[in-house]
Amino acid sequence: MRSVRAIATSFAFFAMVISLAAPARADTAPPFDGTVWLGTNLITPSSPSDLISVTPAGQGVRKTYDRRIGWVTQNAYLFNATFTGTNPEEIIVNSEFGSTDAAMTQAQYFARITGQLPRSCRTQIDALWIHAGNENVGGGNRSLMLYSGYAAAHGGYMEEAMLHECAHTSLDYGWKGSLDRTQWNAAAAQDPGFISKYARDNPTSEDVSESFGPYVAWKLGAASGYSGDQLAAIASQIPHRLAYLDSQGLDLAPVLATASSTAAKAPAPAPKPGSRCSKASQGQRVTTAAVGTLQCRRMGAGYRWQRTVRRGGRAGSS
Repeated sequence: MRSVRAIATSFAFFAMVISLAAPARADTAPPFDGTVWLGTNLITPSSPSDLISVTPAGQGVRKTYDRRIGWVTQNAYLFNATFTGTNPEEIIVNSEFGSTDAAMTQAQYFARITGQLPRSCRTQIDALWIHAGNENVGGGNRSLMLYSGYAAAHGGYMEEAMLHECAHTSLDYGWKGSLDRTQWNAAAAQDPGFISKYARDNPTSEDVSESFGPYVAWKLGAASGYSGDQLAAIASQIPHRLAYLDSQGLDLAPVLATASSTAAKAPAPAPKPGSRCSKASQGQRVTTAAVGTLQCRRMGAGYRWQRTVRRGGRAGSS
């Protein structure tokens, strides 16, 4: 996914120059085109969300960026969203939606997904900018730029797209995120190459965001819904980036309740339908060739793995 900066360099804020190129090696060809499209089960509509509430706040004049026309100042629909574990956010919905009810539908949809993102990936999100239209979503500027048409067109990948963009906003050193540029570059220089062609072609702007989704999948292991081959490719292509991210003690809740590393651990045995799972695993999914996709669900007083239908989605590249 392209960040907001990638399409608005003619504007003052988005003209930020990243002077140090990431010295990642490129000895090994990237295993993936773009990491947003590796699977739809990393975060799903049934995954837990930290969203507490979305409340209307009337209308007010706000300036946001819109890929269709550039910077726009308008009397937008406003909402306040509160979350467990991170600060409240203002939701700014384009007046083109025409009514408070229609704007509320959009605000609730995107706020729920925002609450599903790792808390460490939400620390610098102060606002959601929501527009109609099918344009690429974006991150940076302490906000996420979102499009209802894009969500409709890309179905099951919306959560993964927003995961990519929140990494731009809160983690990417290019946007004054929590990661250190020098340490990231040092880790990248020791890895065999980039995780994706998109990261390789945009090393200073996309490497962090392209690597973060795979890091979350690596932490989840089989529960990510990624195939064994995908997880193996991640572990072998960017091991030092993974280790650096792991060293930061990032809060990955509600996606993952524990901060313990999966490095050097044997894979857990695949669960069976009806077998017990933990409360911390509620909402997580595991896909195996033998039984298909299972999800940890609350059943009475306990939690058990239940068969579910794997979501579809339209893959693509950006």
